[in-house]
Amino acid sequence: MITVPPTTLVQLSDIHYSGDNPLKGLNKLPAEGLQQVLKHLEENIPGDKTIILTGDLVDSPEPAFYEELASIFKSLPHKVLTIPGNHDSLEMMEKHLFGHNIFSSFSLTTENWLILLCDTNHPTQVEHAGRIISKDLQALEQALMAHPNQNALIFMHHPPVSFGAAWFKQIILENAAEFNSTIERFEQVKAIIFGHAHTEFSLLRQKKLYLGCPSTWIQFNHSLNEQLGFTAAPSAYMSYRLYRDGSLLFQTHYCWP
Repeated sequence: MITVPPTTLVQLSDIHYSGDNPLKGLNKLPAEGLQQVLKHLEENIPGDKTIILTGDLVDSPEPAFYEELASIFKSLPHKVLTIPGNHDSLEMMEKHLFGHNIFSSFSLTTENWLILLCDTNHPTQVEHAGRIISKDLQALEQALMAHPNQNALIFMHHPPVSFGAAWFKQIILENAAEFNSTIERFEQVKAIIFGHAHTEFSLLRQKKLYLGCPSTWIQFNHSLNEQLGFTAAPSAYMSYRLYRDGSLLFQTHYCWP
């Protein structure tokens, strides 16, 4: 009997790359957190893997920052899939990031799994919130209808569920109800995976997992309802092992010194 190894995905989120520029008066550079994560995953997650970047790749969209990120990720022997966050510019990503092993892709098929990536970086009523436009929501629905026998994962930047600090609840996916009512019709959707919150999160709802990935840079303190604050938790990322029988094993990895 031949045992087929699981497919491995690695999620990095909210890198907020800023070159050598410190952010928010903090001593830790986003670039330092990214290097810690890349070193950790190469040492602890062996074998073939696909890296998925779920938005806020840079803190402010500048060509030089995307070019520096491109240099970092192009040095890796892995496919890298990307979606933008509210701090990103898709136009700049297309010009200064994509190429070689770095792609912008709506879908990826691997073994018995369908991986879908949704862009939530569209105009919203509230700054920093997210939205999936109708065209993309229809494409998502059509992809799921076309692959009824494949287990599915959906990656995005903004969470389609409300949680965390009071201020954060204002900047989630604005049309979350529309998104959730769409995917709840498809039993093959196993998990909806996102970033944006700078914290680990998990919820089981309607037999689907909602998973939030911490930041490769710094984590938010969601116990502070009126202001932005940070915890002492280190840089982090998540990994996923996808099995042919439809089971999913996920883990959050913290890069403690």
